[in-house]
Amino acid sequence: MKNWFIFNLFLIFGAALNAQTSFSYVSDKKFYGPEDLIGYNFKPFRMEIKDDKEENLTSGAVSFGITQTNLYVTGKDIEGVYSINNINTTNYGFQLLLMNARNPTLQGHLKIVLNKSKQVEAVIFKRSAKEKEIIYHIAKLNEIQRNNEISYFTDKGEMIIESPDSLYGKTIYPMTVIFSGSGIQDKFAFSDSVFVKFETKTTIIEKIIKEKKKKIKPEKIKEEKPKIEKPKKEKKKKKKEEKTDDEDVVADPKTDIIEGDDEEKIEKKKIEKEEDEEEDEEEPKVEAPVVQPVEEAEVEDEEVKAEEPQKKVKIITENFATLRFTLKYEDGKTEKQINQFKIGKLTIKEDKESGVDDEKYQITVTPVSGPQFYVYLNADKSVNSVEFRDRKMFVRGN
Repeated sequence: MKNWFIFNLFLIFGAALNAQTSFSYVSDKKFYGPEDLIGYNFKPFRMEIKDDKEENLTSGAVSFGITQTNLYVTGKDIEGVYSINNINTTNYGFQLLLMNARNPTLQGHLKIVLNKSKQVEAVIFKRSAKEKEIIYHIAKLNEIQRNNEISYFTDKGEMIIESPDSLYGKTIYPMTVIFSGSGIQDKFAFSDSVFVKFETKTTIIEKIIKEKKKKIKPEKIKEEKPKIEKPKKEKKKKKKEEKTDDEDVVADPKTDIIEGDDEEKIEKKKIEKEEDEEEDEEEPKVEAPVVQPVEEAEVEDEEVKAEEPQKKVKIITENFATLRFTLKYEDGKTEKQINQFKIGKLTIKEDKESGVDDEKYQITVTPVSGPQFYVYLNADKSVNSVEFRDRKMFVRGN
């Protein structure tokens, strides 16, 4: 049962490690203590047996995967699962004391050789006390590979975050990852397109305020009716009879008739008739008024500039975090996954007891919905890693 468990663990570890890039490189990671070895997989490019032979290896031909309790080895004549009895710190790096799980009599070691920058340059494997040590060299990046990595991955000390809000507008491109469940470490390829992006999105909503249009009515022109002057009627002048001294009126007492009365009446009627005829001649004839057509006033078409409609502007600002990474399964299949979260708040916490090379600040990202995740900063407030769910991803230079 125990052997079956070890075999399954070996398959899982091997499948995860095969997803790593073809070779391990010296610049991939720094190892400050034995704990940094856990979960890492060394894939050398060259093999050397002193005073015997040297040869270049194909990618993935040999690998050394380290867990908390075991060393998983693949390669011709050396493949197997070796129990780790102890990990010692030495002047050249670290030494793992081994015992073959299937054959306890086979006890050997794996030496981890570091350079001054705490990077691994070689691993030296000895399967048993009776066999020779085999030196496995770790490859160095050539200039083109190095420039490609520098231009793509975020470097340690490169991205400074003065305050949590400084994350917005930044994209972190991690290079390596440690899975918390298995402890396995991996290196991302360019094709994995792994990144963590923080951004602010601003949405402007404009609402037009509708106004009632005022109808302009044309002015009505009133037609003026011509005034007709009525002729003034002249009052008849009554002629007063002037009595003359020369005219004698003799009354006939018998007949009571005044002399000259008939002549006077005739003369009086004649005068009245003449006056009536004169009045008829003087009275003007009133003609019917002639109504002339009133010309319609010409209304000039004036160009009226349309007033700009009033707008109600609403500005919505939202913050988002987008995480893209590749899921890797035991059968070797991979799946690219993108997670986007609307951020509710960012908070920062300082670890005052941290060492010089330790992560000092933790920024907690709290989405509106979804799990919290963390961005870790070094003492100089540069981005060092991002922890999301079951993985912690590190920038280049760790």
